[in-house]
Amino acid sequence: MTGMPDLQSVVDTSVLIGLSHLGRLDLLPTLLGTVLAPSAVIREFGSLPDGVQERLVQDTAQVQEHRAQFLGVGEAEVIALAHELRVELVLIDERRARRYAAAQGLTVVGTAGILVQAKRAGLLAAVQPLLETLRRRGFRLSDRLYNHVLTLASEKPR
Repeated sequence: MTGMPDLQSVVDTSVLIGLSHLGRLDLLPTLLGTVLAPSAVIREFGSLPDGVQERLVQDTAQVQEHRAQFLGVGEAEVIALAHELRVELVLIDERRARRYAAAQGLTVVGTAGILVQAKRAGLLAAVQPLLETLRRRGFRLSDRLYNHVLTLASEKPR
């Protein structure tokens, strides 16, 4: 995630919700260039965020194949769209979907990873207060992951 304009990623609903809770949806296009979202994600999120482009998945059979792996429709469309457009980076939080996407050869980053990259890029002063906000808003983040993210962000784990 270097912020190069030709970089592309496909985003899932959970990442949009997490960054929306923080008022930081702006981080997506700033860090990732072109951010795409399949139609199911836009429906689940409820709107098309600034800096995100909606794309329709053409291969519905592939979506059904991914759904058969117990993925939500948004997650299945994210993975299918990434394959269709040959986009390597997907933004997904849910553990099962992350593992499945990685097994499909995709690079996976979640909301917390975006926050770490934003801090490294000088766009955030600290990650910990944002992680606390996410937790208060019901975002599931294990203590292990919480502390790992703080270490990656060069902040002191609890």
